[in-house]
Amino acid sequence: MSWQAPIARAVTAGMLSVDAAESIRSGLGQIDDAVTAEKLRAAPDSLLAVASTLNADHVFKLARRMRDRLDEVGIAAREKQAYDDRFLRVYRLGNGKVRLNGLFAPEDGEFVLSVFDSVTDPRRGGVRFVDKEMAAWAKRLQDDSRSTDQIAADAFVQLLKIAGEADQGRVFGGRRPSV
Repeated sequence: MSWQAPIARAVTAGMLSVDAAESIRSGLGQIDDAVTAEKLRAAPDSLLAVASTLNADHVFKLARRMRDRLDEVGIAAREKQAYDDRFLRVYRLGNGKVRLNGLFAPEDGEFVLSVFDSVTDPRRGGVRFVDKEMAAWAKRLQDDSRSTDQIAADAFVQLLKIAGEADQGRVFGGRRPSV
């Protein structure tokens, strides 16, 4: 019997979403020398007990922590691999537009997500503000004619402009980025 069988049964029974199932599967990872099939067979049970009450991202984090407990020796290697895998590529397309493609280590990725969440939360039904100024900002953002993705893109450019004005000698090699 595969270690993933209880996950499949929970999805089939309607007790677990497909997204949460994928979070458990990918969070626990693959069988290897340190984490055997036997170790993985017992792992999903405790996750399945709570997964239906959590979103898929939280389920993934719990599964990843469980994998770390099953293979503590491999934590450093997985962290190094995640750090080594990071990249950001910038492409100029034939029509003059610019495309970004990137991958961030988990900690940096969480920071990036946090920044974009703070920019777009009112649009996505997130934080509600009691402070009148913040509530007015959230209302303006909700009423903004741009799409949420356009707002995020504009915020990214604004962040780069702010960074470009900060410490010119440190990050940008002594010259200010310009168009």
